[in-house]
Amino acid sequence: MEKLDNPGTSSLSDRAFEEIKRQLISGGIGPGEKLNMIEFSRRIGVSQGAVREALSRLQAEGLVLVEQNRGYRAAPISARELRQITEARIVIDAECLRLAIKCGDIDWEGSLLAACHRAERRRILFDGSPATGEPFATARLAFYATLLEPCANAWLLRMHRLIYAQLARYRHLCLPFADDKKHLYKIDGEFIGAVLERDSERAVAMFTEHSLEIAERIIEVLEEQSSDIEAEPRPLQINKA
Repeated sequence: MEKLDNPGTSSLSDRAFEEIKRQLISGGIGPGEKLNMIEFSRRIGVSQGAVREALSRLQAEGLVLVEQNRGYRAAPISARELRQITEARIVIDAECLRLAIKCGDIDWEGSLLAACHRAERRRILFDGSPATGEPFATARLAFYATLLEPCANAWLLRMHRLIYAQLARYRHLCLPFADDKKHLYKIDGEFIGAVLERDSERAVAMFTEHSLEIAERIIEVLEEQSSDIEAEPRPLQINKA
């Protein structure tokens, strides 16, 4: 019989949510893969009810799909979707970046430099293995969280986190096959300089160019590795009007 979580055990659902989300983003669960609630319940050590709640939350974030009479599956991937994710990221994160540059103080500048250093060190140490890949991904996440932290708009930051998780999923699927990953994910010193000089327009322009470059490279790698990836040869274009 399925055990029931009492009202004081919402942390069990949170634990299931974080673990399944980590596997979805890291590529441990592949696109379109069926998600077995019983198996997750056993492996994570929580009830099926906690897993069901976690999967519902992941569905709301666009990482999981539910099919009538067939249960839950990991969301599929496509070049078209990645382009849409990237376009959304540029719109949302550009505004977050402008606000962060406007509102950030001297302590933020110091934290940003430290986060940048950690992310760059982890990038250099990354050798394609899970042992170095996990710290690398964590350091990049921390860098962007620090970069945008002064943005005072909680809704923009919430959208940033949702979009970043989607993009991270594509990136993790690409990393094992990219032979130029250390160049691809380098944090440009000129970008950090523009941020610290409070030149928001230059920083946003560099961020936009970098985001487009990464998206196109990920699409190239994924299309080389799988015929299931939707081919769409036109380049990404962002309406800057």
